[in-house]
Amino acid sequence: IVTVTAALVVGSTVGSPEEVVRVQISLDSAGATVASIQVNLAFDGGVLTSPAGAISTALPEGWVFESNSPAAGELRFVLLDLTAVGQPFNGPIFEATFTIDAGAPAGDVSITAAIAEAVDDAGMTLIMTVTDGIVTVTAALVVGSTVGSPEEVVTVQISLDSAGTTVSLVQVNLRFDGANLTIPVGARGTALPAAWFFISNSPAAGELRFVSLDLAGMGQPINGPIFEATFTIDAGAPLGDVSITAEVATAIDDAGVALIVTVTNGVVTVGGP
Repeated sequence: IVTVTAALVVGSTVGSPEEVVRVQISLDSAGATVASIQVNLAFDGGVLTSPAGAISTALPEGWVFESNSPAAGELRFVLLDLTAVGQPFNGPIFEATFTIDAGAPAGDVSITAAIAEAVDDAGMTLIMTVTDGIVTVTAALVVGSTVGSPEEVVTVQISLDSAGTTVSLVQVNLRFDGANLTIPVGARGTALPAAWFFISNSPAAGELRFVSLDLAGMGQPINGPIFEATFTIDAGAPLGDVSITAEVATAIDDAGVALIVTVTNGVVTVGGP
């Protein structure tokens, strides 16, 4: 007798507060014909909100799919062949979508398959190994975007959400087209603590650097604009988007450990007069 062991894997992903994240749930039935699948996920509903389920594969002929969230911290999936003929599976079958709460702390949030059951075409439940997943909540750095005309001075905000983690040092190096965005100048943002040391410089065309640190080493959580970049759009700049990329985005906590930081880059859109 050959014993078939199926494998269900709940994927993992990374995101920052207020971001929508997606997790794939995959099944390898090891060649066995499957006629029904049920997966119930459990997670911290205070951190992972607005759960929604979808099917990741094309719905086979004669099959039905259902997903619902009966309570915070729960998301359920059912896939059933009404003909009971079934088929093998090997790959993503379901997708779970969550919104990370705005106040979510940095760290890992477990997503556990509290129920994972696959039944074959003979009505027998397959032996199944389960690998649970996680959503890693990270700090988020966002380089803002703006619109301007040639020869106009424009300002871009650089914001940090440390996801509740105490931060004692922040470094951001911006890269951009120095021929179109000229005279770069850096300044403090409104969310940067007034007592912190701050310095900014442009070592070359197309570069603007910022460093700020708490000389006392204590730090604090940050959520808001920390730096401000000002540019003059060149008189000959063509119409269109000029990317502003955070080539370096480092945040250090009060223990000297670098945070995982999700970066969203910005653009200056050059328009007509």
